Formats: sequence, C-alpha cells, structure tokens
Amino acid sequence: MSAVAENVQNAEYVDSWNRILAPKFIKYKHIMVDGLTHHSEAIFTSLPVREGDRVLDIGCGFGDTAIKLAQRVGPRGKVVGLDCCDAFLEYGRKEAAKLGLENISFVNGDALLCHFEPEYDFVFSRFGTMFFANPVEGLRNMRTALKPGGVMTHIVWRTRDDNPWLSMAKEVVLKFLPTPGDDALTCGPGPFAMADEPMVTKMMEIAGYSDITFRRVDAPVLVGKNVEDAVGFQLAIGPAGEVFRQAGALAEAKRAEIEAGIATAINAQKKDTDGIVMDSSAWIISGKNPVEAAPRRHHETTARPASLDSVGELAAVTHELNQPLMAAGTYTRLVAEALRTGQGDPDALAETARKAAAQIERAAAVMRRLRALVRLDRSSHTACRVDHIVRETIDQC
Repeated sequence: MSAVAENVQNAEYVDSWNRILAPKFIKYKHIMVDGLTHHSEAIFTSLPVREGDRVLDIGCGFGDTAIKLAQRVGPRGKVVGLDCCDAFLEYGRKEAAKLGLENISFVNGDALLCHFEPEYDFVFSRFGTMFFANPVEGLRNMRTALKPGGVMTHIVWRTRDDNPWLSMAKEVVLKFLPTPGDDALTCGPGPFAMADEPMVTKMMEIAGYSDITFRRVDAPVLVGKNVEDAVGFQLAIGPAGEVFRQAGALAEAKRAEIEAGIATAINAQKKDTDGIVMDSSAWIISGKNPVEAAPRRHHETTARPASLDSVGELAAVTHELNQPLMAAGTYTRLVAEALRTGQGDPDALAETARKAAAQIERAAAVMRRLRALVRLDRSSHTACRVDHIVRETIDQC
C-alpha cells in the first residue's frame, strides 16, 4: 500500500470516529469510562510512572486515563492526552479544569501522523492501538516520543472467546444480518486486532522496542445499567454495532427481533449493584525504547522537528481535509457505478455528480490553506512531510 493510500485509509478511520462513533461513545460514556473501572484499578498501580515524569497518553478518549496519570506525576510532571476526536477531548479539558490540574493538556492529533520529539518518560494507550491502520508504524511512532530507556505500555483486548461482552452480541446479530463487506466504513482493524501474542511481539520488535512483556488481566466489565441499556450499547458500539450499522434499512426492519435476541443473551449475565457485568480479558503489553536508539529511517532528517503544540494548526487543517476527500470519493464511486451499470435516475445522477464536484472544490480550498501553512515553516520536518503528502494527494486527484 502506498503512503497516500495508507494515509487515506487512516483518514477514513479518523472520520468514522468523529462522524459516526463519537456521538455514540458520548451517549454511552457511563459504560466506556465507568465500565472499565476494574481494568483501571488492576493496571494503574503497576504502571512505571514516577513523580515528575513526562507522559503521553495516546487515544486518551474522554481523558480519564490522562487525568489519572497527571495526578500520579504531580505538579513537577507533565501529561499530554492525544486523541483524534475533539468531542472526547472537551470532556477531558473540562474535567481537568474542574480538578484544578495545571500539568495536563489535551491535543487533537493522529498518532500515526504526529511527529514527536523524544521527550517523554512514559507513553501509554488504553484500548487504542488495536485501531491503528498501520500497527507497526503506529507503534514505531509512539516509540519516537520516548526518551532513550523510556517505556511504552498499551492495553489491548485478548481473544473473542476471552471477551464475550464484545463477541456475544455480534453472534446474535449475524443470525439476522449479513457480514459487512470488505469496503465497509469502519473505525479501524477492530478490538481483537492485537490479541495474538506472537504476532504483536513481532510488531513490537519491528517497531524497535526491547524488553517486551505481556501480562494478562481478567476483570469484569459493566455493559449496561439494565438490559435495555446493555442492548442499546451493543447495537451502537463494537462488533455488533458495526454489523448493525452497515446493514442499514435491513437492520432497522429486523431491529425488534435482534433486540429481543440480544436481550435474551444479556438476561443470562451477572447482575451487579451498578448494572450488568460480563467477563473480559486484556493484555498489558510493555516495551522499552533502547538506550542506543535505532538509526533514523531513511526519510527522516536531523533537523529539529516541530513540537506537538506547533503542529496543532497543521493537524487541524489536515483533519479538515479528510471529510471532503472522503465525500468526493463516495459520490464519484456512486456516479461511476451508475454509469457502468446503466442504472439510476439521470436527474439523481446529475445531482450526485454536482455533490462530488462541490466536495472536490471544498477539498481544493482546504489544500490551498494547508499549502500556505506548510510554506510558513519550510525547514520543519513536519512541514516537509505534510507538503509531500499534499503534493501526492493533488497528483492522485
């Protein structure tokens, strides 16, 4: 896959998170945050974080893990929470302000594309790395943020069999609906993408980590306050939710049957004072950035890269480019398919073509802004990198 194709694919995942999943995660925030309490309790006490450390939290979501880390490092330390969803980050900013934490900041960015300086003692990610479009590149990029000898720890789900709270509802839904096609819009590879220990060990090795360790943690997870809440959660988020969403009108037509089937399965689960809980299992995976760091890759320069904060505007405009590019591609594919098959209403086809043209114009305007920003700092490694991606994208368009 080319660099452009890889970045476009990742942009689709980012867009899916912002446009489709963020509103659902916010609706079920009580499950996404409070439901993982037992995992957090089992994990945080063992993290190698000391007072005064500088910490980067990748895919920080609503900011609860970043805030815990900020409390651990104290006022002499610093924590940066990075996520691709602005809606999530606002929750983190408000909570940090309410707690009076001044050693934490939240930044919108893509862990695959951000260029980090090696300034952090510890890099962390809870249930985020499974969704990397390119896992090895994402893990490698996280390592570039570490000081020599620094530690990266990421938490990922183990297998489907170990996590019925994620797999059970999908099995029910697939009795009524077809499996999504290969071209389905998703949020990334999926929650079980890093369940295989030998495969992920090799990924970590290729990404340059040493002293790689895996530790299994089994803990109950809250799946809903009651059966209705749990059914709604399963059809909104996760593997079952993805199948349901992709099926569109067919799923809505069969909603009552599907909800009844999931409710039957949920009813058989354990009831707790907080709601319904199910078994879950995760890997805590850690690795070190070797003291003698690996040589720079051939496309990296020795020039001082832009800091995370200085990349903010570039990242924001680059993210803004994602939506019109994706929309233009979708409309163009619809027109091409209609022309190929000779089907479709001519007026509707013309309207779709007009929409594609409008999105292309919108993308071109954003590209011009991005080029202007890049020219402001031609010596920046990030500027050169973004400029290269822009040129390739324009050529392909």
